[in-house]
Amino acid sequence: MALELEVNGVVYDNALNIRASRSLHNLCGYFEVNSSIDPDNLLPVKAGDAIRVLADGVSVMNGYIETLEVGYDDTSHSIYIFGRDRTGDMFDSTVSGSKSFSAPASFLSIVRSVLDAGNMAHIGIVNQAIDAPDFAAGETIEAEVGQTIFGFLEPYARKLQIVMTTNGDGDVLLLRAGNTSSGLRLARGENIKSASFKKKTTDIFYKYTSRAQLDPLGFDDAPAGEVVNQTGETAVDTSARKSRVLEFNVEEDMDNSTSFNRAQFEANIRRANAVNYSCVVQGHSLNGKPFSINTLAYVDDSFCGIASDMLIHSVEYSYTLNSGSTTKLQMTYKDAFTLNAQQEAREAARQSVGDDF
Repeated sequence: MALELEVNGVVYDNALNIRASRSLHNLCGYFEVNSSIDPDNLLPVKAGDAIRVLADGVSVMNGYIETLEVGYDDTSHSIYIFGRDRTGDMFDSTVSGSKSFSAPASFLSIVRSVLDAGNMAHIGIVNQAIDAPDFAAGETIEAEVGQTIFGFLEPYARKLQIVMTTNGDGDVLLLRAGNTSSGLRLARGENIKSASFKKKTTDIFYKYTSRAQLDPLGFDDAPAGEVVNQTGETAVDTSARKSRVLEFNVEEDMDNSTSFNRAQFEANIRRANAVNYSCVVQGHSLNGKPFSINTLAYVDDSFCGIASDMLIHSVEYSYTLNSGSTTKLQMTYKDAFTLNAQQEAREAARQSVGDDF
């Protein structure tokens, strides 16, 4: 089934070239429509209209038309549409109302408060990071004047090792990397139309040390306004050379435990970004369920040297008149966002051939 466009509640399935993309690395998804059209059967759309992209009848994008271009000459008529899902407003709009939040508080409650104050009560929040810690009593969470909603929330999400992205309904999705199998098996010569593999080591390091001022909470005898100490907690990724060392300043004051978790999260994210396996498959779904980010798929690709479960971090649904319905899946290590970077036994304990790319 082709991708379908639903504009203001009306579904259009005439021959359009459509692309919709979501990723663990980005909060909001985006979509594009670029096609020749019949001048007597124009799409009744305008910039700002509400729009959904449906894959096999299931919403994979819910947002707004942000760019609309039409053109024609003696031989052709064309239309181009670009938009983002509903969370795109979080990138553009600044924090409204109260800009200071007192703990104890959960990250979920702060996101909800910021969205409601910014007239975004229609954006839901799906919390799959239920094991993430709350902000400790006494902490103050503050936004700067003129700071965008995403610019305010994202550093605190990193502090708590939470990934912010979106789902097919345009909700904010709070998560940690998943270990749920999609049931999808990808194999060269079977259902993979094309594929590529890339591993880049320039952004990964053996030792990650996070530098932060110690959180003065709990130091009852600390003089007012005096820096108590500076913490430097280290995580190790044994897949990199020992000569590669990275020190970085963290976003907020934090204690030793949180500082270590932040160093570990930095190692995990960089490791995830260092490896990318990309493949194109026919269709958009498995057993009626569209392919989804943050799920595992088994890859058997001897040419790329992979025989392992991998984590789907990006999905791009496409429909064109020439290629029909296809999906581009981008994947990385199955445990890239969750591994304990200091467990050196991890490399030696592998069970599957090809798991160490």
